[in-house]
Amino acid sequence: MKKKKTFLCVSAFALICIATVSFLSLFTETYSPILGYVSWISAELIDENGSISFDPYTAVPPETWQPGQDIRITGRLPELSELPELYGGNGYTMLEYSGMDLTVEIDGAERLHLFSSNQNSDTHYYEVLHIVLSPEDAGKEFVILYTPYSEEAFWAPLLARFSSEDAVYRADYSFAVQNALPAGAYALSFVFICMIFLLSLYMDTPAWALLLLALVVFFSCVIDLNKLLGFYLFPHKLYFFLATERSYFLLVGLVLLYFLSMRKRSYWRYLARVTFYTTLVLAVWYGISSLHNGSLAFSVNLLLANLFEGQLHLAFYYLSIYLTTASAGITAYSLLRSHLHIRTEASTLTMHNHLILENYRQMEQNLRSTSLMRHEWKNQVAALHLLAVQKNYEELDRKLEQMDSSLNHISTRHYSDNITVNVILQNMEMKAADLGVRFHAAAPLPESLNIDISDLCSLLINMLDNALDAASKADGNREIRISLKMSFSFLAIKCENTYTGPLSIDQDGHFRSTKSDSEHYGIGITQMQNVAAKYNGILSIEYTENWFTVQTALSITV
Repeated sequence: MKKKKTFLCVSAFALICIATVSFLSLFTETYSPILGYVSWISAELIDENGSISFDPYTAVPPETWQPGQDIRITGRLPELSELPELYGGNGYTMLEYSGMDLTVEIDGAERLHLFSSNQNSDTHYYEVLHIVLSPEDAGKEFVILYTPYSEEAFWAPLLARFSSEDAVYRADYSFAVQNALPAGAYALSFVFICMIFLLSLYMDTPAWALLLLALVVFFSCVIDLNKLLGFYLFPHKLYFFLATERSYFLLVGLVLLYFLSMRKRSYWRYLARVTFYTTLVLAVWYGISSLHNGSLAFSVNLLLANLFEGQLHLAFYYLSIYLTTASAGITAYSLLRSHLHIRTEASTLTMHNHLILENYRQMEQNLRSTSLMRHEWKNQVAALHLLAVQKNYEELDRKLEQMDSSLNHISTRHYSDNITVNVILQNMEMKAADLGVRFHAAAPLPESLNIDISDLCSLLINMLDNALDAASKADGNREIRISLKMSFSFLAIKCENTYTGPLSIDQDGHFRSTKSDSEHYGIGITQMQNVAAKYNGILSIEYTENWFTVQTALSITV
């Protein structure tokens, strides 16, 4: 049952992760500001002797071309149905130019004419030219006449392409979000790790290794932000250091230093489980991301390309980030378990103290009764002696029966050879007698049981307290019956009590506690169910009109 619940919870968490990353991937699609390129129909060199055709897609001047020679390239603009975004009011044709005379014609009408200010320019610096388009331009002939004055300027107009303000905005924002989300995740992880470290200090179990994790996450955040704004915000030496391979290897070194400090076998077991589910989530995310050019697919493909080119430091970088995040989660989980364990121990200690106090009260009461009897003993013996002398055998017999009843009243019944079980049952007998409840118990158990004493106390005390609380409020018959016995390797426990209904049950079918101090007595049925599950048992609850029965069988060995 517990394994099934664990599997369901982990699977639910994995589904939540998949849903979250799928939603975020919608905002990280890799948009291109380029809607397409001009499809050239023809290209030719023009001189006084005529024209010479050449292939416009080689981007290499024909052998007969000389600087200053005119070039004419002819293409056609897309139809409105082919690329509606281009004619949506902010679309344009974009091309670079430098060191040339240039004329643009659309459907034979001149749209733009430029003269070069430096005909002998050999510069590689180009200016971008935007030619705004309207729906009337759709499907029209697009011609560029230009005269390049250097070989570097020859190819620039051949790369004429289509774009729009919307496409540029999408591309810019997508790029920003792609980098902002990881940086934000690193920042949140840094805060989370610091919180865990402070929590460990508060619990007097300082996890100093978390400081290394915090440093790794913070450093990763800085490396990511450096890609975008580092040149403007950081000193140049720091910017160039963060942009080199040395920064990645420094990060990997910090992660390795952390792993050297983690030698607990449980840590590596948890890491293996986390890696399995992380791989599952990333595989699904990659599949979803590939459908709409998401950032994950782009990043993975780029990483694979870099690995083929020998850029191993990038693989180490991403591996370090994953291991850091996983380690932070594992540490948080371990601290949470430790905290819950401390709370459980505190609850168990409270039960033990309660049991000891009740036992002390019973012993104190027995001692007082015994002391009173000792004071009366001489008088009783003298009276018996007098009755014997008087040969008043009838009165002598009555006195002896009275003394026997008194001795039985103050004697402590032995229920079991197991001390813990015996003390609990003796205490319950005393409490039941005070409330007018008949108590019957049978516990033929060995001295030693292979069960944690805190679990045994938790189960029996809660079971008997609930039974006594219900039986003491019953009309008419007030009775409790409990039996404990070993059956092979199972400890079978059955507790029955009378009650007067109705039972208090919530909407989920769980029994509500009716005790005013339920915290003092534990968490009732839920705690009993947890103990039963720990020993591969099930807590069975049945009830009739007058009897309430709780039973279980715990898998233990003598």
